[in-house]
Amino acid sequence: TQSKVASDGSLFFVGTWDNMFRAIDAESGKVVWSHKFGKSRGGAFSFYFAPAIGSPTVGDGKVFISSNDGLLHAVDIATGKIAWETPQSHQLGYCGPLYRDGRIYQGPLAGQVYCFDAHDGSILCPAGTGSAIYEKAAVPAVV
Repeated sequence: TQSKVASDGSLFFVGTWDNMFRAIDAESGKVVWSHKFGKSRGGAFSFYFAPAIGSPTVGDGKVFISSNDGLLHAVDIATGKIAWETPQSHQLGYCGPLYRDGRIYQGPLAGQVYCFDAHDGSILCPAGTGSAIYEKAAVPAVV
């Protein structure tokens, strides 16, 4: 993996080059649940599309991770079930998402930043940045 690991205090969350996204128990080191993310346009799993570049983030009882096939995934931490996923048309993936106040902020290569409702994944607002965004997560501003 080249991304950072996220934690909710009892589980660690990490995406890896084998296309797996895992929740690992911090005490025992055992995998609690996992998902395979990152399909090529042809539908096959490929490390080129793995959830290993953007770092995951935690909030609203979920962990959020983007995969390089353009999707943002929200996984319920308690059950390990996928809560929602964005449509591939947004082309998310390289940047790690940011959780803040019930919202997820994510920027794709195209230079558009999206704000999603963390509860259901609906788009609250898009905003252009004027340039490409590559491999960096959004950061909150202090005002």
